[in-house]
Amino acid sequence: MRICAARGFSDLKMADLARELRCSVATLYKLAPSKTDLVILALQRWGEQLLTGIDARAAACSTPSGRARAYYREGADGLRVLSPAFRRDTEYFEATRRAYREIVSNRFIERFSALLEEAAEAGEIRPVNIRFTVGMFRYIAFAIRDEDLLTEAGLTAREALLEVDRMLWDGMSRTSVLPHRFLIVMGVAGSGKTTVGQALASRLGWDFYDADDFHPPENLAKMAAGIALGDEDRRPWLATLHDLISSCLARRTPGVLACSALKERYRQTLLAGNCGTEIVYLRGSYDLMLPRMNSRPGHCMKAELLQSQFEDLEEPADALAIDAGLPVDQIVETVIHHLEAGR
Repeated sequence: MRICAARGFSDLKMADLARELRCSVATLYKLAPSKTDLVILALQRWGEQLLTGIDARAAACSTPSGRARAYYREGADGLRVLSPAFRRDTEYFEATRRAYREIVSNRFIERFSALLEEAAEAGEIRPVNIRFTVGMFRYIAFAIRDEDLLTEAGLTAREALLEVDRMLWDGMSRTSVLPHRFLIVMGVAGSGKTTVGQALASRLGWDFYDADDFHPPENLAKMAAGIALGDEDRRPWLATLHDLISSCLARRTPGVLACSALKERYRQTLLAGNCGTEIVYLRGSYDLMLPRMNSRPGHCMKAELLQSQFEDLEEPADALAIDAGLPVDQIVETVIHHLEAGR
């Protein structure tokens, strides 16, 4: 299928394909006695691989809207392997056109339609005309592979797909017209920053970042040894996080950052010049956080450092403060309602 997709069938050498499939030319002719049969055989194999792969990637998303978005993005991206020669040959014969519709197109549309309906029923996207919306998405998936258009725009096909993906889903999302394009979820260790941040990002369709992933190795070594970080340790780390937020805002790519941000000056470092950023503060007691810390062995932040976190904590006056003991779904809904109210 790799050779077929890249070269089409007009110039296809049976010997090349036989080598690719690790069989003899005679066996290949038995499988596909005509070029039309060969196209259909290739379509069957490629179609099964494509649909199985995008189903698996979509299933990994935790929300209906996330699954629908991933299904479309991965499906459209999968079409990029098809060369103009392959598409021409597929369209040339009625039998191969029909096979493409049955093997790939119709199944993709049916599954994508069902995922869109689930997302609309869950209230995660605006009510839409499913048939029209799927048709529009399908048309765009083909249009963004126009080589002249891509050259004029200075984009690769993958970059164009991601740009279209953001525009389409921003328009459909129930939370698309939000004044804040970046969220910082803060709190002491054990407050649930990562769990809540990931759930928020999934629900909003935004990117998620964990501040712990940006610590330099020496900071991680100190925390693993039970040594509390000082302001000097945190300075380069905070500068890196500030630049991350600035980059996301400049690219109009909304995101959620889970970060302790315990002191006011830490928060001011993160927010400096980053208009469109809001802080969500997960507030809770030492007695709430300690059992959580003890239940996650191997984490870079040791439970014995929790007291030092509370000693460093300067509660923010201008953040959305939420009880860290609430269920994650309830916290997520509270944040989304807050954002929608501030449109």
